[in-house]
Amino acid sequence: MPRRALIMSFPVAGLATALYVGCDTKGDGDESGATDGASDADVDGDGDTDGVFDDDDDDTTTFDDTDLDGGTDGGTADSAWLYALVEDITPAPSGERPGGDIDSVQLYTGTEDLYATAARCTPGTGQSPDHADCDALVGPKDLGNLTSGCGPDAVGVYNLGGGGKAEVDIGGERGVQEGDVLTAHECGSRAGDDAAELRLSVSRDGDTWIEVCAGNAASGLSCTVPTLPD
Repeated sequence: MPRRALIMSFPVAGLATALYVGCDTKGDGDESGATDGASDADVDGDGDTDGVFDDDDDDTTTFDDTDLDGGTDGGTADSAWLYALVEDITPAPSGERPGGDIDSVQLYTGTEDLYATAARCTPGTGQSPDHADCDALVGPKDLGNLTSGCGPDAVGVYNLGGGGKAEVDIGGERGVQEGDVLTAHECGSRAGDDAAELRLSVSRDGDTWIEVCAGNAASGLSCTVPTLPD
């Protein structure tokens, strides 16, 4: 039998006083008198007792999980593949700038070109000190013809060094998607330099990476993104 509020009135100095017994005044599943009281089963801490983190519930102020992914970033789905990784896998890096010499990282969606908006680099063995600015990877390519202009004074190029790597933010809120074309623009082979080999991978969180492709990058490495895990 459902519990009901018992209302009793007592005359006190000519006034009526109401006493509520066993009443869920906040409608949150307990009788503590406070929303999300101690006896709630609010297992996910989002201000309701439905057990689903910040879905259509009674709490619209504490979280802003508009994409219902359990995050509070205001609508960027955590399931998006927001990061790309360029790794040098040259077997025997050598020369003045060993390993890959990357001008930019590009994502073609089929309708527009998107470029890296931020970069974090880990230099490899023998990295050229004159080409060690990780921010050179941000934005469109600096060299119009990547097979020339790659001498010692080349600007806007990041030398990975042997075994070096660079992680970039790319794709905006949409992220990298199946069918996109991901490209690492290599400065191009020069006499005395090694023939760089690269590996491209993508990630949702920057920790777990899924390889997209790998191979010789004498003229850059470009590949179509395959089906990615759900």
